[in-house]
Amino acid sequence: MPVQKLRLGLTALVLSAAAAAAMAAQSGPPSDESIRKIFAVTHLSSILDTYMAQMKTSMRAGMQQATASKPLNDRQRQIMDDMGDKMVALVQEQLDWPDLEAQITQVYRESYTQKDVDAMLAFYRSPTGQKVIAKQPQVMQQMSQYAMSRMKDLLPKLQQLQRDTAAQLKAAASDSPAPDAASPGEAVPPAQAGEDSPK
Repeated sequence: MPVQKLRLGLTALVLSAAAAAAMAAQSGPPSDESIRKIFAVTHLSSILDTYMAQMKTSMRAGMQQATASKPLNDRQRQIMDDMGDKMVALVQEQLDWPDLEAQITQVYRESYTQKDVDAMLAFYRSPTGQKVIAKQPQVMQQMSQYAMSRMKDLLPKLQQLQRDTAAQLKAAASDSPAPDAASPGEAVPPAQAGEDSPK
């Protein structure tokens, strides 16, 4: 009987330890493998490629709009096109997926637990999650267009505010303060010193 109780006690202890280990694993940082599954199921690299293509189109449109009032010759247009290509290349260099993957993996590891990542995987694998993923590029494009339109309205106001502030600073610089009475630490003028000195 004591042996049987000992076995039951040891079994309960092992099960408790296993349950505690499982809970600790769930509340600990997610594994790199599970994070990579998130990237795969959300097609993150493809979304990034789509975003880069949209950004390239937006940059081209922005440059065309900026030069619309100034007709360019063929050579000038070529220079502008080359600049656009170089700008896109610079952005692509900074947003290179292998480098980004390492950084985003670190962010996930520091921000989420394994339980969080498992729940995200379950959602993204669901029909609703797949719909969210499929619509993401379209949502991002619409948000970008909306932000650009808002900035277009805001830019003249910001420029006017900058001009007004510059004018106020210039006016304030030309204001000279009225001379005050000599403070205790200041030197006494020579004429006054002569009056006070003994003869």
